[in-house]
Amino acid sequence: MIQENIKSLQTILNEKLIQNEIFLEGKNPFPVSLSPYLISHSRYKDLVKNCEVVLSAIEKITHLYTKDKSIQKLFPELEDYRFLTKLDVNYTPSI
Repeated sequence: MIQENIKSLQTILNEKLIQNEIFLEGKNPFPVSLSPYLISHSRYKDLVKNCEVVLSAIEKITHLYTKDKSIQKLFPELEDYRFLTKLDVNYTPSI
């Protein structure tokens, strides 16, 4: 199912690229680049620290999801994710 969705989305994207019509939510074009948002160094350090905490929590939760069947039952919509976790990709988490 997920492979079919990826192929379908890729086909749509390729068609839109050829037509030069890539739109966000059907009405606004994707921006060429994001506008810069300047923050102080201390605020940046806080942001990085908070992001690391969030990413670490996500990694811990997804690891528990792949191992604990009782958690899997709570989130049946993540069955495609469970399929992806069974693939051997030789990846070591960095967090």
